[in-house]
Amino acid sequence: MKQFNRKVADLYIRTSTEEFADKYYSKTDQEKMLRRFCIIQSIRIGNVIYEDHSGNSFRRTEWTKLVSDLRGHKRHADFILFTTWDRFSTHTESAFRMYSMLLELDIQAQAIEQPLNLSVPCNKQMLAFYLSASRIENQRSEFDCIGRAKRKSGQITNTFPNWRNKRIQSKRKEFFKEKRIRHVLSQEPVICPNCGLVHIVHFLI
Repeated sequence: MKQFNRKVADLYIRTSTEEFADKYYSKTDQEKMLRRFCIIQSIRIGNVIYEDHSGNSFRRTEWTKLVSDLRGHKRHADFILFTTWDRFSTHTESAFRMYSMLLELDIQAQAIEQPLNLSVPCNKQMLAFYLSASRIENQRSEFDCIGRAKRKSGQITNTFPNWRNKRIQSKRKEFFKEKRIRHVLSQEPVICPNCGLVHIVHFLI
C-alpha cells in the first residue's frame, strides 16, 4: 500500500441522481471531506472529477475519460480518492477488475472513510462487504420509496393482518352458505304413472 506523503491524487466525486445528491450525500460534502483529507495527509490535488451516474458499471462518461487520460499518460496521479467504496462502484466483480487495472498503471484507488490495504487477503472480504451492503441498501431504499408512493396513491401493498384475513374468510363462508341455502333443492311427492308408487322428486328453487 502506497504512503500518502508527497503524492498526487485525483478526487472522484459521484452521485447517482439529483435527489440522492440533495438528501443524502451531496457533491459539496464529498469534496469538502476529500480536500480536508488531502491537506492533513500532505497530498497534492491533481484533478477533481464530478460524476452523475449509477455505480452499477464503469461505463460512465467522466470515469472513462479519466482512465483514458491515465492510460495515455496525459495526466499523472498516484491515487484516485473517494469518500466511500460505493462512490467507486456498487458492483463487486467490476470493482475488483477496475482496482486491479489501476494497480497495473501504478495507481491506487482508496476510500478515505473506509481505508483498505487490499494486499491483505482478508481486506478483500471487507471490500466485498462494503460494495454489497451499499447495493442492498440502495435496493431497499428504492423498494421503500415505491411502497410509499403506492400507499399514497391508494394502492394496497401489504397483506391484511391474520385476524382480518380470518374475518374476511368467515364472512365469505357465511355468504356462500346463504347462497347455497337459497338454492337448496325442494322435495315434492309425485305418483309414478307406471308403478303407482310415490316418489320424491327434487326441484331447484
